[in-house]
Parts: sequence; C-alpha cells; structure tokens
Amino acid sequence: MMDAELISRIFCALAIALAGSLLFVAAGTAWMLLGDKLRRRNPFAEYILHEAGHRVRRNLKDLDRRYFLYLSGLLVYLLLLLVAFLLQREVLPFDYPAWVWLAASVTVGVASLFIPFQIVKLKRSRSKLAYRRTANIAVGHALQRIASRGYNIYHDVQVGNQVIDNVVIGAKGAYAINVFVLGNGHKKSGTARLSDSNLVFGNAKTSAPVGVSVNRTSALSKELSKVIGQIGRAHV
Repeated sequence: MMDAELISRIFCALAIALAGSLLFVAAGTAWMLLGDKLRRRNPFAEYILHEAGHRVRRNLKDLDRRYFLYLSGLLVYLLLLLVAFLLQREVLPFDYPAWVWLAASVTVGVASLFIPFQIVKLKRSRSKLAYRRTANIAVGHALQRIASRGYNIYHDVQVGNQVIDNVVIGAKGAYAINVFVLGNGHKKSGTARLSDSNLVFGNAKTSAPVGVSVNRTSALSKELSKVIGQIGRAHV
C-alpha cells in the first residue's frame, strides 16, 4: 500500500523546489539582461579595435554566465527540496488517494528535469563555441603575420546585419575571410567541395551555404564603395 501522506509531502517538496529554482533562474536572467543594458560602451573600442575572435569570446562569456546560473539554480533546487521535505509538518488539506499524489509527483519530477537539461545543453554548446574561439584566434594570429607586408587586418567587422570574421585590406584589394569549424578537434580531410550550393568540408557533415558568404562579401563591397567613393569589390 502506498502512503498517501508521504507521497503528498514528496509532491509538496518537489513543487516548492521547482518553483523556487525557476524563480531564481528567472531573476538571475533578468538581472543579467539589465546589466547588459546598463553597461557602458565605448563605440570606438567596440567597433574598431576588435581582437581576433572578439565576438566569439563575448558569446562564450555570455554562455558561461548562463551555464553557471543554471548550475546555481540546480543547487537551489536540491537545497529547497531537502529543506521542504524535512521541515514539512502539516498534512495538505486535500483528501486524494495515493495514486493521485503519485501522478502529480511524477509530473512535477519530470518538469524538474528542465534545469539539468539546460545544463547539459549549455555544456555542449560551450564546448563547440570554445573550439570555435580557438580557431578564430589561430586564424587571426596567422593573418597578423602579413600585416607587416602592407596589409591592414580587421576582425569581427559588422556590415549591416552581417558579421565578417576577418577583413584584409591591402593595395591589391580587400578580402573577406570567415572561419568555419569542422568539429571539436577531430582530424578532418583538408578538402572542400560544392554540393547543392553548399560548401562541404572534407567528409564531415559541416557545411556552409555559399550564399551567406556571397551576401557578406557584397555588403562589404557596398560599404567600401561608400568610403572610397567608387565601386569597390571584396573577395572571399
């Protein structure tokens, strides 16, 4: 026989823990958004003096903040669950059979998996983004080697709604260089091929629509034309 009183206590503890942890995560998210809105920005440093991988580093930092927020939310959930179960003394004034409390507890328990799911999801996203950050930094450092040959190197160039990872400008023209990541450190073939308007790298599933690169380059060409006063052309 199931103990209806015990299961009802479990249900209450689960419900309190879930509500408290979700409220904690919501408050933390609102606080981070408010902080981002109030943060002072320097337009010159923000748009001109970008380092290699600046945008990816910033996204990784934001992802870390969300990751640790959900980790803290999980800790809050476990503490509330323990305290609510141990300190609860009064029985709920609802005379339901044990199976009703059990079904309700299972439902709340399944809903409580939201926070662990977000933690795993953010962990995987962080791993991919960290590898992309390393790739962007490596490409940026490689491009800096040609800066002494009369070329100017710019990183994370905002062109309308598009962002170009690297722009190289020299006497012979402007070049848009974007970084594509094949995987988290796995060795891939160093080849690329066109397949249905997509640029496929090696044998990996990773691909990049050619149209995206063309649109970015076209937008850069238009911006360069406005600056130099004549029709300019950027190369991918």
